[in-house]
Amino acid sequence: MKVVGYIFKLLFYAAEVLVSTALILADLSPFIPPSNKLTAVPSLLALGYEWLLLAIVAIFFVALLLRKRWAWIAAGGVILLSFVPINTVVSLQKSKVPQHTTHKLKVLTYNTMMLANGNMKDTSKPLAADLLEYIKHSDTDIVCLQEVVNVKKGNGYTLEQLKQTLQYPYSYVDYKRYRGNRKYGMMVFSRYPLLDKQTIAYESTSNQSDHCLVVVDSDTILLCNNHLESIKLTNDNFDFSDPNSDKLKQKAHTILGKMLRAYTLRYRQARAVHEMLKHSHYPAIVCGDFNDTPVSYTYRTIRSSMNDAYLYAHPRSTGHTFYKGPLGIRIDYILCSPCLYPQAAEVDCVPFSDHLPLTATLVW
Repeated sequence: MKVVGYIFKLLFYAAEVLVSTALILADLSPFIPPSNKLTAVPSLLALGYEWLLLAIVAIFFVALLLRKRWAWIAAGGVILLSFVPINTVVSLQKSKVPQHTTHKLKVLTYNTMMLANGNMKDTSKPLAADLLEYIKHSDTDIVCLQEVVNVKKGNGYTLEQLKQTLQYPYSYVDYKRYRGNRKYGMMVFSRYPLLDKQTIAYESTSNQSDHCLVVVDSDTILLCNNHLESIKLTNDNFDFSDPNSDKLKQKAHTILGKMLRAYTLRYRQARAVHEMLKHSHYPAIVCGDFNDTPVSYTYRTIRSSMNDAYLYAHPRSTGHTFYKGPLGIRIDYILCSPCLYPQAAEVDCVPFSDHLPLTATLVW
């Protein structure tokens, strides 16, 4: 029995050291630019931040029950060190909105997964039509879409068909071209005039960011729509049915390589977006698919001193916008300048895309 007890204690302490180390590195990820393979490690660990946090809390209580004084003190210290990052994952209380405001703007951001056609083996309109009807009836003033597909041939929606379906008076389209056809694109639809439309220059083959000015009555707001670098994992990357060890190692190497490449590109892209925002004199709304969690260099760099609409207006919820099976993370955001106040924010559970749409009502 003494041997069993000794092994248990050894495994328990080893687990505490591993989880604590991983969580501390994840806590540091917002401050470490993932510019190479080594500095990207904290960012990779931060993908499982919520699970690491749950694990250290469980270790803390187990140590209390077992009366392992130094073990629960160490676990408690790690939890305290995580206090700031936790506040970017979930807000504990709703922030206050001024009573007297004169303007209200409802914004929707949505990665449509190729207008929902990614849900089907071949391109067809019915599911896309349902998605567009959802957007049309969302009663939002500004719609920011990512991964909108528009091709010259085939069954995809043309730009004019999209405009006619959604019926917004103003729009902004920014596509990446691929082999002569329009591939992935970004779109903004608005009830208010859109001016000075520009693409933010950074390295990427299929992802992009753009910005424009929105004129709301007598006020001008900078709007930035983003789809930052995707990891581009496919179902084949997760097919581990072949027991051959060499093939399994190759698949693991491929997945890790794709993730590291995406992190290094997002690091540069986030800085490009930050530089654009820094030189703007207008209050800003920044939204879109960042492809990164709230505990990340990407999020911290772009958010800076801005309000995170979901944290501001929807307390005690993680707001997951992307699910892979039963597991979810928050990678879609609506951020706004401190002079704009998020009055409400919601993630809507609709089945069209692999992402969920996020809406926020901003007042000032």
